[in-house]
Amino acid sequence: MKQSIHIGFEPCEANAFVVARRSTCRQLTLPIPTSGLALADLWRNSSRSTR
Repeated sequence: MKQSIHIGFEPCEANAFVVARRSTCRQLTLPIPTSGLALADLWRNSSRSTR
């Protein structure tokens, strides 16, 4: 099973996202891809899929 971690963040809080991603990666025992998702993009994409 392919695993990945996605962390939602506000662009104005980009530094907090970097800290969260580093902290997450340090705690992992296996290499799991970790990426950020801008919350504005999530809201924009979710409104399209519910139409």
